[in-house]
Amino acid sequence: MSINEDLWDFPCDINLKVMGLSHHPMVEIVTEIVERHVTGFDRSTILVKNSKKGKYISITATVSLTHKHQVEGIYADLEKREEIAWKL
Repeated sequence: MSINEDLWDFPCDINLKVMGLSHHPMVEIVTEIVERHVTGFDRSTILVKNSKKGKYISITATVSLTHKHQVEGIYADLEKREEIAWKL
């Protein structure tokens, strides 16, 4: 994945949204991936929401980014994880 850096105003904060099946440790998966690419990631920014029937879990994390390589790395790592059903 390659992003168009002209569309981003670095440094910036984004709300990373990830969804997966609730029986997976989604908070740990997202935290591990983000911490690999963002030094000083604040875990307290993570919000967790379960679907109505409890099958899915939605994770929203506020991530402070300083360059495009972080965005590309995070999304590349998310793509590799089969536990993740959807990311935005």
